[in-house]
Amino acid sequence: MPLKDLTGIKSVDIKYVIDEYIHSERDRAVILDKFINDPSFEKLGERHGLSEVQVKRIVYKYADNVYEHLGV
Repeated sequence: MPLKDLTGIKSVDIKYVIDEYIHSERDRAVILDKFINDPSFEKLGERHGLSEVQVKRIVYKYADNVYEHLGV
């Protein structure tokens, strides 16, 4: 599943939704970094001390929930 383009949405709105609906601090940090800065999954894993597979799981686990609350 490809990630949706969030360029038209303010980063403050993305951050609010992520902070409000993702309760794991680690997962919040990973998904916020991905949705705001859009690094590759490899780079995302390096930044957060996780494997590429782990960060993909985190991002795809929460993506639909974030999109729903952002209205995209």
